[in-house]
Amino acid sequence: MSQVGLFVGSVFFAFSMTPSLLPRLPILQGALSGVVFWIGYGLGVFGVSLWRYFELDEPKGKKRKYILIVLNAVSVFAILYTVLNWKMWQNSILSAMGQSVMRGWYFAFIVIISAFLLFILLLELSRLVRKWFDWFMDKLNKIIPRRISRFLGFVLALLLFLFFVNDILINSVYDFIDRTAEKVNNLTDDGTVKPTDPMKTGSEASLIKWETLGKAGRNFISTGPSAEDISNFTGREAKEPIRIYAGLQSANSYEKRAQLVFNEMLRVGAFDRKVLIITTPTGTGWMDPGAMDTIEYLQDGDTANVSMQYSYLSSPATIIFNPEKAGESAQILFNKIYGYWTTLPKDKRPKLYLFGISLGSFGGEQSTQLHRIMYDPIDGALWAGPPFVNRLHADIVKHRNPDSPYWLPTYEDGSLVRFTSSINNLHNFKKDWKGMRIIYLQYATDPIVFFSPDLLWHRPEWLKNTRGNGVSPLLSWHPIVTMFQVAFDMMFSVAGVPVGHGHNYSPVDYIDSWIELTSPVGWNNDMIVRLKKKFTS
Repeated sequence: MSQVGLFVGSVFFAFSMTPSLLPRLPILQGALSGVVFWIGYGLGVFGVSLWRYFELDEPKGKKRKYILIVLNAVSVFAILYTVLNWKMWQNSILSAMGQSVMRGWYFAFIVIISAFLLFILLLELSRLVRKWFDWFMDKLNKIIPRRISRFLGFVLALLLFLFFVNDILINSVYDFIDRTAEKVNNLTDDGTVKPTDPMKTGSEASLIKWETLGKAGRNFISTGPSAEDISNFTGREAKEPIRIYAGLQSANSYEKRAQLVFNEMLRVGAFDRKVLIITTPTGTGWMDPGAMDTIEYLQDGDTANVSMQYSYLSSPATIIFNPEKAGESAQILFNKIYGYWTTLPKDKRPKLYLFGISLGSFGGEQSTQLHRIMYDPIDGALWAGPPFVNRLHADIVKHRNPDSPYWLPTYEDGSLVRFTSSINNLHNFKKDWKGMRIIYLQYATDPIVFFSPDLLWHRPEWLKNTRGNGVSPLLSWHPIVTMFQVAFDMMFSVAGVPVGHGHNYSPVDYIDSWIELTSPVGWNNDMIVRLKKKFTS
């Protein structure tokens, strides 16, 4: 093994053990550290090869021996020091989130063993690829001069390798994930039953068949508060909330699914409701019940919430493989509904809002073309956990007021766009809303919001000055490594993460956001506190 590679790999390993945005289980820490060690090792080996390629002087004899001793000593110290401190660093995240801290030392052994095994596996795979490159270049060397064959062979081998990875391996992985996700989509959770109410989507009277809704759609339609539930809570008369959803199997194109949704809206009188919400779901079609249920309580059930599925895959996978699906689907549905909504009398039509969480917020942003709606604007939008691909969000944050933090910015006078977090920040403005209201709900610990490829070489703005709620005070930026830390956080930003942190958005924060966005009537502070308690108990 390369001594320089091991040294660089151990430095990367040490950096990977430091805190990032979210706490990690030992096995996940080991996976991250193993990958990062392998990357560091590869960079060290590449650096030595480049040094030798330019025929630069190398240390020899005793000088080389002493340098290797120092490198090995630093490597061992870096690994031992960071493994021994890992629990303390993880606890700094857990403490910042108000969670119970880790105890014991067995975690360290899990981290080391899993990291070592993954590093060895990746190293062996790398050697197989290297042998392929060498074999290819040796074949060319027999027919053309060595220097030309080495260069040309490397280029051709690389192109063939990339072709294999992009056109064969990645497509195969995508097909496998997609098929698996489709099977999951066809499942039905226990207790989820087909509605008998003819006004419900999926019933016998519905234009959209129950079997085509998918798992997420069936859950969305069959859950949520009834008019009786809402009345029992508020003490007022309530309406049965309208929920409309079209699954991927409901029709074979975005246009046909949007038409189905629109026809269903006309059938059940969705345009006669007080509040109409166009929701873009996450990649799998999931509709966040914390957001859906709370607005129905706040508006006494006088709501219609409509959506349609665009993918079987999770949001991270959809972002990687087909991010444009969310935007295209959302825009077609929005155009269909908005086009009809604008023909209705302004004093009789429902208030129109957009909602989306995660990739759904990306789709929601993409669906609205400002030049089309500026003369007859919608009433507002609530976008939670906007991913780094959201262009509107990124532009607003870039041009935020200079005295506001990156993780909770203010934009101009707050009369159009406001940001909020786990601490309600929607009232800290001197100016009232002017008309259309846009609210971004984002947590300072959400890696889906704060991941960016330039973490590879650039210290992020969200680590400068004051830190957000739940962010470890010991978190620091390290070139290359921090990007992989946050990428790992992004893949595991919901499961095992406490509500109100990461990508796990709390109904309490949805309630505050919906109140500010839709101005519900008849709610006092005691009722709001009771509603929050209901959704957190």
